[in-house]
This record gives sequence, C-alpha cells and structure tokens, in this order.
Amino acid sequence: MRYITYNELKKISEIMKKIYLLLPIIAGIMFGSTGIFVRTLTENGVDSATLLFLRFSIAILYIAIAIFLTDKSLLKINKEDIPLFVLCGLCILGLNLCYNSSINTVPLSLAAILLSTAPVFVLVLEYFLFKEKITSIKVLCVI
Repeated sequence: MRYITYNELKKISEIMKKIYLLLPIIAGIMFGSTGIFVRTLTENGVDSATLLFLRFSIAILYIAIAIFLTDKSLLKINKEDIPLFVLCGLCILGLNLCYNSSINTVPLSLAAILLSTAPVFVLVLEYFLFKEKITSIKVLCVI
C-alpha cells in the first residue's frame, strides 16, 4: 500500500487553497441542476429511492477516496456516536426523499425556496425541543 508523502500532501493543500473559492460555486451549480436530473429521471421511470441510492453511493465513493488519500483516522468513530450517525442519516434520507417528491409536484424554484427555509425550522425546533437559546449569531446565520 502506498502512502501519500508530506510533500505530496502539501502540494494538494496548495492546490486546494487556490480552488477553495470555486467549490461553493460548483456545489451551487450541482445543487441547482439536481431538479432537472430528478424530474427527467423520474419521468423516465426511475423512482426516488433508486435516485437517492445512486446519488449517495457516488458521494460515498468520492468521500472514501478523499479520506483514504488524506487522513484515514477520519474513519475511526466512537461506539457512542453510532446512534447519532444513524439518526442523522435517516434525517438526510427523509429530507432528500421529500425534496425529490417536491421537485416532481411543484415548480423547481418553489422546491428550492422551501428547502432553503430548513434552517429557520431548525432554529425554532431547537428552541422548543432542546430549550436552546436563540442567539443573535444564530439568527444572523439563518438570514
């Protein structure tokens, strides 16, 4: 097995520093094009569960490659954290299933706007469920 040397990692880091500003733009483009792909594939008979399985599988592949190339210690988890990971995974799955359904029932722009209101709901729910304070920093972040 070949490990990345310090110099190679340093070169990768320098490249990432140069393109880090492009990454949010690329992510936005990919997010914005999700609706087009979901609608097209759904019209051609692919269901939401299959779409999510493919999407998550591709994402896991890229993330796994990135972890193996950079820091394998990121794969180590505490047993106490497993229920939290499962809960987060189920929430993300539910969110994406709902988003895919909304893409097929309402205009794409409305689906995107509704999804972007999620932080507001999180802010309100954390206040009622976990009794956390709504701070000015949290409100600023939501805006």
